[in-house]
Amino acid sequence: MQDEGVNFRWDEGSLVITLDDELDFQHLIEQLKEKVIKAKGFFINSNLRIELNNRKLNKEEKNQLVEIFNSLQGLSVIEIVSNSILDQKTEEVKEDSELPTLLLNRTLRSGQSITYEGNVVIKGDVNPGAEVTATGDILVMGIFRGIGHAGASGREESTIIAFRLQPLQLRIGNKISRAPDGEVNYSTDYADRPEIALIKDGAILIKELKN
Repeated sequence: MQDEGVNFRWDEGSLVITLDDELDFQHLIEQLKEKVIKAKGFFINSNLRIELNNRKLNKEEKNQLVEIFNSLQGLSVIEIVSNSILDQKTEEVKEDSELPTLLLNRTLRSGQSITYEGNVVIKGDVNPGAEVTATGDILVMGIFRGIGHAGASGREESTIIAFRLQPLQLRIGNKISRAPDGEVNYSTDYADRPEIALIKDGAILIKELKN
């Protein structure tokens, strides 16, 4: 189903919506609203994946996109991906926890971003200029040098874990922490051990991840 820059298709049990990355965003939003109203039945008991291709969205635009689907019944997952991340293998991990988990088997390069309604696990690095946003936890099995936002729905018990945390910016819930001016590393004390970022005493704390 394709018209006016909005394409609907099924892919391995997920409903995938591709948005033309050259058309005006507000025009696409209006077209998407019309299509969603006409195709409500497509969303029953399904996961939703929105492909942005090379389009970059700010936080307000992402919120507009998600809001279109928030009132629909039957949607269990809303995943937004950009800049060809879907060309690489991704999979959703079913767990007993309250949130689903997305597994990404690759490194995120500069300019790539992923937004997920749940936890995100990345088997690779997050390079400078890449961004990860999750309503749950973020786990990076490599070096985190980009921008991370865990607990994006306001969940302050969320955490960000990586083999090494060297982010440009971290957010957990509504708390934010930036790298010091002129410095790359957040910490050097645990350079060879996994680190965890969490909220403690109202601020983001980075410390060694212990067993």
